[in-house]
Amino acid sequence: MNCAGCGYLEVISVPDWFKCKKYGYEGPTQTDLRRLQENSMEKVKVSLHYRLWVKCPKCNEDFDLVDQDDDNVVSTAIFTNKWGDLEGYEIYCPKCEHEFEIKEIEY
Repeated sequence: MNCAGCGYLEVISVPDWFKCKKYGYEGPTQTDLRRLQENSMEKVKVSLHYRLWVKCPKCNEDFDLVDQDDDNVVSTAIFTNKWGDLEGYEIYCPKCEHEFEIKEIEY
């Protein structure tokens, strides 16, 4: 066991408490402190939201490409870090229905 105060390896055990032979530190070990922190750390759920904004080159309408990604081709490329696979991918503007290709994804 390591002393929580100095990290020194030799500690003597006193019931539910430890005393460092090197520096005289009294208290829980580093392992016990980590265990206490992990058990007392509040856990939360995280929600991911993402958007891919595109400007139509014909009508200048801004739209979210994720709304057109019914087959998850775009999402799969983004979340597997294969953004280059989307170069040349054909998309269309939902407002004017102009078809065009992705040149690159900027972040």
